[in-house]
Amino acid sequence: MAGVTVSVIDRRIEGRTYQAYSLKVPRATSFTVDAATGIVKLMTDIKTWLGARKISTLTMVGHGISGKDGRTGAQVYVYEICKEYLTEFSAPAFGILKGRFASKTVPGIELISCGPSGSQKSVLLDKALISQGVKICQAIANAAGTAVRASPDTQIYGSSMQSMATAANPLARRLVVNPGPWEGKVWTFLPGKSGPYRTTASGTYQRVRKW
Repeated sequence: MAGVTVSVIDRRIEGRTYQAYSLKVPRATSFTVDAATGIVKLMTDIKTWLGARKISTLTMVGHGISGKDGRTGAQVYVYEICKEYLTEFSAPAFGILKGRFASKTVPGIELISCGPSGSQKSVLLDKALISQGVKICQAIANAAGTAVRASPDTQIYGSSMQSMATAANPLARRLVVNPGPWEGKVWTFLPGKSGPYRTTASGTYQRVRKW
């Protein structure tokens, strides 16, 4: 059964507010979220929009954020989507969409981070932070029942503004985001497994044991 494509874009990716957001390659529908959007409501809204259809790919675009835990002082990593952010603790909300993906093994969710804020680039190489990202992706795969595609490397993206000027708002602008091709390491997380996996030349999955 063929599925439909969906995107979720967090308004905070550019640090300023636009009237509308979209991806350069259009999806069947796009949801725009921010710090006021609850993740459970987002997943429920996607499920309602789907009706009887299934999702082929759910593309999520937000910031990766690293910083220090106020209690322990340890470096922590979260993904800036919705009020709760994406963490291994908010990941169970994806269970609302379980059974609504076209495939369990072909990635039904892709997480695109346009760059970590509040950190130095070298922090991307921090194995502890990558390990936290792995836990987030695996928790999402387990909850959603579909494979998740992500990368430990920051994805470089492009963006452009389009005028949406009207008499009521002559300064209205739309932000069009172009994630471009996947860069660096590309990993897949399979539901019920212990990831990450990489795709081999023969098209099979091979467990990644070191990063």
